[in-house]
This record gives sequence, C-alpha cells and structure tokens, in this order.
Amino acid sequence: SVRLNQEGAAPLKTVLEHIQQVSDKQAYIDLTASLRSLGVNPFFGFYVGADDKNSTMNIVHMSQGGLGLGQRDYYLQDDEATKAIREGYKQLIVKQFVNAGFTQAEGEKAAVQVLALETAIAKGHYAKEKTRMPELNYHKMAVADMSTVCGPLDWERYFNGLGVKDLDSLNVGQPEAINAAVTLINNQPLETLKAYLTWEYISNSASYLSDMFVNTSFDFYGRQRRGTQELRPRWKRTVGVVDGSLGEALGQLYVE
Repeated sequence: SVRLNQEGAAPLKTVLEHIQQVSDKQAYIDLTASLRSLGVNPFFGFYVGADDKNSTMNIVHMSQGGLGLGQRDYYLQDDEATKAIREGYKQLIVKQFVNAGFTQAEGEKAAVQVLALETAIAKGHYAKEKTRMPELNYHKMAVADMSTVCGPLDWERYFNGLGVKDLDSLNVGQPEAINAAVTLINNQPLETLKAYLTWEYISNSASYLSDMFVNTSFDFYGRQRRGTQELRPRWKRTVGVVDGSLGEALGQLYVE
C-alpha cells in the first residue's frame, strides 16, 4: 500500500508514452493488440472457451465490447437517471486523466472524445435481449473470411499481435458489432482513437494503482453505479483478483 501510494501514476508512464507516440493507424491497431496482455480490451472482447456446438474442444471467441459503461443502453437512453450516469462517467474520465498526469483541459477534451466514440461503438452493439439468444451469437468462420464479414482489417496480423499464432477459425459472436467497431477504427481521427485507448489503459489499471486511482474509480462504479457505500478491504480485493484470474487453480490448492 505504501509503495503504490508513493508511485502514483508512475507505473503508467511507459505505456502512456507509447500511445502518444503512435503516428499511424496500423501502429495503433498493433498497439491495441499488444495491450490486451495487460488486460486492456478496446473495441471488442476476445477470449478462449468451449465451442458452443462442440463441447469437446475450445475455440477463440470474439465478441462486442469496448464500453466503459458496459451496456449499450447507458449510452443511448435519455431518461434522467441514465443521463446522470453518463455525466458521472465523463467526470470520472476527467479525474483519472488528471490523476495520470494530464491537465484538466486535456482530461475534459478526452472525456468528450471518449464518450462520443463509445456511444458510436454502442450503436453497433446487439441489444441485451438479443445477446441472450445463443443461436444468434454463434458465427464460426475462417480468419480468411473476416475482412469480408467483420470489416477490412489485417486480421492475421492482429491475431499475431495478440500472441495467437496460426489461427484458422473462430466464433464471432456479433459480426455486425465487430464490423461497426472496425469502421470506427478506420474512419475516426487518430487523436480520438488515442484518447480512447489512453482511457482504456488508465481505467483497466486503476484498481492496481494508488488509493487516489482506486477511490476515484470506486466513487463512480461503486457508489454511483451500484450504490455501494464502502470499498472492500484491500485483502479482500487482492484475494478477489487471484480468484478471478486463477479460480480453478486456487480451488485445487484449497481442496488439497
């Protein structure tokens, strides 16, 4: 705890500099792939799990994602409660940018860019009711066909950047959502894309950093979003990280 609070935003510095130095779209796409090993998941989700139509094997799954608020409705509905959540989210982005060493003005500009881009991503997402129908979220395809179905991207290079070599096929849960995200990558200004990736990195790192980052994140995601008034003790959060990351292996040790 003492070391985290002494370090502040220092652990973020190297990657934040890499993001700022990106000067073209291909370098940007390569960086989004490599950052997934740090838990950063921009634009879409990616995981390995059982093949829904052949439980004897695991396959790669790609799914819609990239939303800091989780669900598309938070971006598209206009009732007062939802608008308050969006405003709270904007303020969270500003505060965490400042915590990470950016100026207030830079944080405010980034918040506008991030919310606009995430709203555009959300518009391409399946509605939550549709995601509950397994047969509508299974589209197994060859990697060679992805640019036709999911949008023009050097997918083989992207998967290699993820560390997934020689991938021949995968399940794309929501092809239209992936296509919409790829369109945004190809068409949005690089400055906006970099602000979004910067936010993704800061946000996904926050729970592992100083109390300043942790408390700022909890004020929004804990208090405003979930109504939780008290942050769990650090030991419980720490055990939760291990359980969430290595739950089966931890269970084996527990049984032993």
